[in-house]
Amino acid sequence: MLDLLLHGARLPGEAETRDIGIKDGLISELEPEARHSVDLGGALVTPALVEPHIHLDAVLTVGEPRHNESGSLFEGIAIWADRVKQLTVDDVKQRVRTVLRWQLANGVQFVRSHVDVCDPELRAVRALTELRQEIGDQITLQLVAFPQQGIMSFDGGEELMRKAVDMGV
Repeated sequence: MLDLLLHGARLPGEAETRDIGIKDGLISELEPEARHSVDLGGALVTPALVEPHIHLDAVLTVGEPRHNESGSLFEGIAIWADRVKQLTVDDVKQRVRTVLRWQLANGVQFVRSHVDVCDPELRAVRALTELRQEIGDQITLQLVAFPQQGIMSFDGGEELMRKAVDMGV
């Protein structure tokens, strides 16, 4: 018996709809019975989507502590340097959870995020590595250590990179 039967799924590049069976979390051969059934009414079914480049530690922070009036990269980096001082692990996790829920609702299941490693306390790194464990059954989260202020030009940058890598980034 199937766990789920999806009726009327439209696959990319195909004119006709199809039924899709799900058993034990995997697409399965169709069977006559299913525990649950959903009529998709011709809705498109695609493989999971990928978010290849995002900075999750910075999501939902526009205007904090101020807006980037010039729109320049340099002003944006300066604003972020101020915002990093206000980060808490809970703050980062709350904002990131919101955005990951939005992504999941839109079919994204694989996310690669850069995470700033120029905070001496590595709060964003801690938040994202903890969250990666919490949401791992829903979204695969790959983290990339991102030295926003530079590795060699930022005091302690090289050591912070090493610590971030040791933490699993």
